[in-house]
Amino acid sequence: MRPIDILRGLTVLAFTSTALGQTKAVAVAAYEYRDFPIDVHVPSSPAPAPVPLQDGRWLLAYHLFLSSWAYTPLTLMEFQVVDARSGSVVLRYGESELSERGDNGARFPTVPAGRPLTPGHERELQPGESAAIVVYASFDSLDSIPPILEHRLVFANDPRILLRRESIQDSDRNFVVTCAPVQVRREAPLVIGPPLRGGPWVCANGPGPGSAHMNFVIRDGQARIPQQFGFDFFKVDADGNEVAGLRLPEVAVPIGTSTGWNVRAPEAGAAGELCYLEGSSVAFAKTKAEREAKKDPRPSLEERYKDRADYAERVRKVATELQRDGYLLEEDAARIVSRAASVAW
Repeated sequence: MRPIDILRGLTVLAFTSTALGQTKAVAVAAYEYRDFPIDVHVPSSPAPAPVPLQDGRWLLAYHLFLSSWAYTPLTLMEFQVVDARSGSVVLRYGESELSERGDNGARFPTVPAGRPLTPGHERELQPGESAAIVVYASFDSLDSIPPILEHRLVFANDPRILLRRESIQDSDRNFVVTCAPVQVRREAPLVIGPPLRGGPWVCANGPGPGSAHMNFVIRDGQARIPQQFGFDFFKVDADGNEVAGLRLPEVAVPIGTSTGWNVRAPEAGAAGELCYLEGSSVAFAKTKAEREAKKDPRPSLEERYKDRADYAERVRKVATELQRDGYLLEEDAARIVSRAASVAW
């Protein structure tokens, strides 16, 4: 690899816009490579393995590691998972999916995480920087999962990158890299049950871009995601509310089912995936007739409480006990009791 001057080495100049809207030619340092300067590999273990979902579909979850060997930033525009035999695309991440950022929700997180990302530059790999692409591909059936996959990465055109080999650029001069074939495991999937007897138990925070388990670590000289298939079990009561830890009045005297997790709505995109740090609340029916019409197994408000005053008094008792034991401040207990007295009935 050697630096050259584009104005001296190419007949096509690089142009930039001035403040007045005019264009002018500029000299830009370019570098010549034998091939596109990106290293891509899929960890040999664990190999991608299908996981059955509750809705009957199958999930294929794994990740790739990327390292830039370029002297200039590389911008990833598109990522595809391709059936190696038919050439059909089974998964595609465009610019919006690759740009999404959250505490644990990125499909294209840098390794290690934490460097400041300038808006509009979330898909950039700086010189020498590494990143991962987290793959979550769903299929209608086990038989529809290709036995061998390969990966196609499209990087933005950059006049500073010159290749000695035959062109791998598309009609827009973007660089197309096809690489990293991987074989899908076909062993029977593991079936994991609740950690303890009793219950009922709820399983949540499973595999997905928003999973809190998607954290990278370095072990024995290799980057890993040790909890790639991690999930959490929560013991719940008959209403679906968690029983562990301190039960605040809103949970001890419920008017609905509250969870510490939620999933994305179809209109928001990525339907069914976990919303990190977003809870949910499902209200009880007000009457027995309404409950039966909805086929809701949870007792209605009129079956639980005599009236709103009865509900507010039960909340007051729980709040008073928590305040007495040092878990609520007096002003917080008063606020909770006041809110309970104004609940719509």
